[in-house]
Amino acid sequence: MTLTLGEVLFEPGIVPGHVYFPHAGTMIALALPLAEGGSAEMATIGDEGAAGLGLDAADPEPDPLTRGIVRIPGPADRIATARLADAAAGSPLLRRLLARHAEASVAMALHAAACHGRHPLPARLATWLLTALDRAPRGEPAIPLTQEFLAERLGIHRATLSPALLSLRRDRMLRVRRGRVLVLDRAALEHAACGCRAAVRRRFARLSEHIGPGTAP
Repeated sequence: MTLTLGEVLFEPGIVPGHVYFPHAGTMIALALPLAEGGSAEMATIGDEGAAGLGLDAADPEPDPLTRGIVRIPGPADRIATARLADAAAGSPLLRRLLARHAEASVAMALHAAACHGRHPLPARLATWLLTALDRAPRGEPAIPLTQEFLAERLGIHRATLSPALLSLRRDRMLRVRRGRVLVLDRAALEHAACGCRAAVRRRFARLSEHIGPGTAP
């Protein structure tokens, strides 16, 4: 199937009908609605993972805490939640793989919370742009993102975002166009970023290794 920009795939508290597996170049965000309005984005899912999974891989009715929103449109696979639960119930290997994915997703959310509390905004912005670039089509330097979305993703007001964007633009790391961010100097952007993206990538890589004796992930 093809996911469209801004499409809501599932809502908190409602059992999702499907689990989604983004292809390369597609990104799904997991956003936590806040009681006072708005939402805070907890994680993003690219072709390394899946969206709509519960913490218990064999649970046929996972109750998500987050809203699943398409941030970068593109192709994806999906499977009915009940079918995946049935498959996991009959396969220890699949249950182990899904459990490790859940652990990696929790680690991603924890890193996001720590990053928000400890790292300066320009470093957080650079890190998130690199994360989005990792999920963009290979070799594509432009990311289809609005400033409103970036502000929501970082948990700030748009007026607070503007100076951070300006500092990266002034250093010629990126260029901002309507609805798109063009990365001009990836090496400089990586130097400006904090270490959270690399830590999460290492976590995913470690958890995807040695899923079972004699098996590949």
